[in-house]
Amino acid sequence: MNYTRALGFAVIVYVIGAVVLLLSGYRINAAPSMLSYGILWVLMIPVFLIVAKWYFHVVPPTAKAGLFLGLMTVVVGFLLDTGIVLVSGVWGSLSDFYATVYGDWRFVVTLIEMLLLTSYAGYEFDSTYTSSGKVE
Repeated sequence: MNYTRALGFAVIVYVIGAVVLLLSGYRINAAPSMLSYGILWVLMIPVFLIVAKWYFHVVPPTAKAGLFLGLMTVVVGFLLDTGIVLVSGVWGSLSDFYATVYGDWRFVVTLIEMLLLTSYAGYEFDSTYTSSGKVE
């Protein structure tokens, strides 16, 4: 795993996801609505696949590498969320934020989507990366 590239992947995906959420009506001091999550779920599919193509341009793609990329993205996103909540001071406490946002079933669906998309990208790009070498 190329950690510098994985960090770049995570930050790019985080920023695009935050912009999508904010444009869909999300406010930082409340849990996102179903509409915000729905828009995020749909629009993040091409974002993940395009940015994963950039990541796997240098790193040999496999489903396992994709899963690790997804896990790294989750950890970086958690750290960025925590930093933003601490700096902004909008939430009463971190535990309020964690309970409201991370305790929501829609957030769990978002995490599963992230892991599935990164794993799929590694798997899909692996099939094109490791061609049989036959010329037909």
